[in-house]
Amino acid sequence: MSGLEDATRRAFLRASTLSCLVAASASGLLTLRPARAQPGVGNSQFAADLEVQLHATENHVPILRGEPTRVWRYDGKVLRGNPGSLGFLSHGYLPVLRVKRGQKVRIDLVNELPEPTVIHWHGLYVPADMDGHPRNAIATGQHYVYEFEVLNRAGTYWFHAHPDGHTGAQIYLVNGKPDFVLPVATRAYRLRILNGSNARIYKLGWSDRSPLAVIGTDGGLLEKPAMRPYITLSPAERVDVWVDFGSRSVGTELTLQSLAFDGAMAMGGMMGDVPLPNGASFDILKVRVEQRDNTKTSLPARLVPLPALRPQDAVNVRNPKVFNITMGMMVWGVNGRRFEMNGVTRPETVRLNSTAIWEFRNEQSMMLMAHSMHVHGLQFRVLARTIQPDFRSGYRTLAAGLVDDGWKDTVLLMPGERVRLLLRFEHYAGMFLYHCHMLEHEDSGYLVAA
Repeated sequence: MSGLEDATRRAFLRASTLSCLVAASASGLLTLRPARAQPGVGNSQFAADLEVQLHATENHVPILRGEPTRVWRYDGKVLRGNPGSLGFLSHGYLPVLRVKRGQKVRIDLVNELPEPTVIHWHGLYVPADMDGHPRNAIATGQHYVYEFEVLNRAGTYWFHAHPDGHTGAQIYLVNGKPDFVLPVATRAYRLRILNGSNARIYKLGWSDRSPLAVIGTDGGLLEKPAMRPYITLSPAERVDVWVDFGSRSVGTELTLQSLAFDGAMAMGGMMGDVPLPNGASFDILKVRVEQRDNTKTSLPARLVPLPALRPQDAVNVRNPKVFNITMGMMVWGVNGRRFEMNGVTRPETVRLNSTAIWEFRNEQSMMLMAHSMHVHGLQFRVLARTIQPDFRSGYRTLAAGLVDDGWKDTVLLMPGERVRLLLRFEHYAGMFLYHCHMLEHEDSGYLVAA
């Protein structure tokens, strides 16, 4: 990682049963075929440095007082390599894989659930047959062997269930820490924050309105810290935040909140009778300063170099590909189409080792609401955002917290907004997904790109 790794505390926002983190020095997957029915069988020519068996299983965990909560979760163990590469948080509820660039990793997924499942390695450079396409879902009792060499740069990535029509149901739950209190000392910390919610947008801010220093986004460290009064985080987005409690007195308490905002739904959007609607204010976790620590660590003005944005390299620099969010018969789609398991259109076909500009537009649906757009198998850069005048009022309640810097794999698209992206298609050919990561939208009809 870097000298910033001294800040090791992790905070989680509604991560869930069949989702977890790859808190890594980098991660990626390679082009080896899965083994479906034979336990633990992979490519005999693949010399794994780390071998892990993961079980997707039903379980009971002590989340709330009283009876344990029935959950679906990942359990597992290290079969070869460093035992510390797999850890568990929240009473053993949330697994974390720690890997390094250049490592060769084998993961044997065993499905012990009563329905099909598959793992998507969110944010990683992966071959098509390792990416978690729903057509690769395995039935109860079957195995799927993932074998990969780590390719990504250092960052906070995650993996989660990805079956057709059941992703939201398999991921939904909580992070296992109700009323969580994070004990800290008077020093600097790096908070890794994942929005693992099915659909909730967070407007993260401290109770005393202290500014936040963002040092990383979906694909790792930024070129320089990005200061924000609050952080807007849509489903599947991640941020790394530098926080220095050195000036705080022992006994000080500080609350991380999701602040109130508007504009996530417009023109026919209906939330119904929801106890905590998107945009409501609520507390997330409490930080308590419990001990003195005189360690002094300053936040560097520069972090890591990033390649310059070069939209002129795009094959369609004068004609971006447009993807309109649409709805028909109360089903979400893109450009009027729903998900097809093996289908792809000509506009969705790209050439390997090419650069392109895509523009997602959220203007034409009969029910305008926010979407969280995710592209598999790559990291992109955000070029520009534009918002229609009629939607600016609500947009302003979130806009100052957007962090579009650095490498991204997920981006928030508000009602009335256009977001333009620069994408580089490299590493692997094949059929990959792009979709809204508000999971019930995804389950109702996301699309594929090849």
